[in-house]
Amino acid sequence: MQLGQVLYMEGQVAATDDVVAVLEDLNCAIIMVDSVSKAKGLLGQRAIDLVLLNIEQHNHSNLLEFVYELKAVSLPVIFLAFDQDRELYEQAKRADILAYLVSPIDMLMLRSIVEYNLKKEPALSQNEEGRLKSKHLEGVLFIKVNQLLQKVKIANITHIRSEGNYCMIFTPEKKYAIKISMIRLYHSLLGKGFIQAHKSFLVQLNKIDNIDISSNEVFIGELRIPLGRKYKQELLAYLNLL
Repeated sequence: MQLGQVLYMEGQVAATDDVVAVLEDLNCAIIMVDSVSKAKGLLGQRAIDLVLLNIEQHNHSNLLEFVYELKAVSLPVIFLAFDQDRELYEQAKRADILAYLVSPIDMLMLRSIVEYNLKKEPALSQNEEGRLKSKHLEGVLFIKVNQLLQKVKIANITHIRSEGNYCMIFTPEKKYAIKISMIRLYHSLLGKGFIQAHKSFLVQLNKIDNIDISSNEVFIGELRIPLGRKYKQELLAYLNLL
């Protein structure tokens, strides 16, 4: 069984061989690129579960810009560095990357990080990915309720809460449970007016009534939704309030 799909921007030949050996041993599907532009081009075409960025000989500003794009879609990132660049480390840390490993890379540590992360968020098969995409047609989402596929208009969704392997989808009339991770559901709703307010909550922007920046809460009617610190900054930036 495939553990997941890993996008790997390669670097030094010796290190690349070792990294590929780790990924192959874990039965990961490896998508290799040698530049940020090629990596960006693949994001919209392939279902990616994890990104490994070998930062050797790459433009750091372009690389960090790409990392923030990955952060926006909640894709986990591992940096493989070949020098003690403290400034780059601090910038990468602010992007909430999964790990920053410095040469000589401890391949056992890399293996444990990759394995833990991908087992925590298992990859969808191609058939599952296709079914997920097919559910998002003409602004609607079909959710299985018993033996019926219930049509839910995405515009009616107020917020989504993660509960383990399920997501609870809330509308003013009803709530629905769908077996999918928050990350994957967020990916499928990109560009549809949703923003992450907390690691366990997505909210639709035009459903928000108030934002309390002192108590770090988002209000939808009387409902209070926690606003995580890192998501608060993104929300305020999105609203041009920073």
